Amino acid sequence: MPTFTSTSTSIFLRDRASWPTWYFKLEADSTFRNIWSYVDPQASDAPHLIAIEPTDPLTTESLLLVLDYRRAEPIREWEADERPEHEKGARPRPAAAARFSDIKEELAARQKTYDSRYTIWVQRASRYQYIWDWV
Repeated sequence: MPTFTSTSTSIFLRDRASWPTWYFKLEADSTFRNIWSYVDPQASDAPHLIAIEPTDPLTTESLLLVLDYRRAEPIREWEADERPEHEKGARPRPAAAARFSDIKEELAARQKTYDSRYTIWVQRASRYQYIWDWV
């Protein structure tokens, strides 16, 4: 019956110079145990804590400005058209200013999306918290 003997040595992080050896050993041991995909910091789902945290959703004021900008698009297109006025037709009427009731549903949907993305980010980040605290 074959047996596995390990000649592993412990590597302690004492200074910067010990990081490459420690990382190599971590990767080798994790690969051997078939768990590298769970601890690989370069994995696509690894929570790079600074880079992946979701951005805050747009504020009410920002959404109102975006909607006002979109509503003014027909006027901008009409003004940019270089044809004579009799060929372009009548100038579009200015749209009414955006109100909260116009963006209420979009604001709620954006907040819900942000909340779920933030929850996922927190769950993924917590997986690495023990390592983060240790290092």
